[in-house]
Amino acid sequence: MVGFIEKNANELITDIKSIQQESFDDFYIQFHQDSIFQKKRLLFPIQGYKVSEDLTGRTVKEKWTVSNWVILKIPIDKIDTLPKFTIIKNDTVGMTQYKTTRLWSQGVIIEKLWLVDSGFHFETRFKLVKGQWYLFYCEEVDM
Repeated sequence: MVGFIEKNANELITDIKSIQQESFDDFYIQFHQDSIFQKKRLLFPIQGYKVSEDLTGRTVKEKWTVSNWVILKIPIDKIDTLPKFTIIKNDTVGMTQYKTTRLWSQGVIIEKLWLVDSGFHFETRFKLVKGQWYLFYCEEVDM
């Protein structure tokens, strides 16, 4: 004979909710609005690097740590991607334009942001872990 476990309605609702996966859109909004929430949803050690040049022109490649993490405040879909005239190096005026993409591949969401015709790009990756979204990869290159 198969045994059954008796549960009341509230326990069943709790069980069902624990099985459901978190909405990425809801997670993503809170991730960018709430710094405490964001820190809880980072999977350290975060894969990827922060890459830049030092004052001598040498490439510096840093792993992300709790102490050098910069809170992400602007969601990629809120980045202004319209071309605009901007003062760039040596007070010259040039056209700048950000581009963005978001891809979903095998349970991972990959976001990319880059500045056209520059050495800047930024990429984040999020994945589900036990029904909740986490940032596990970040690469920032500014050369």
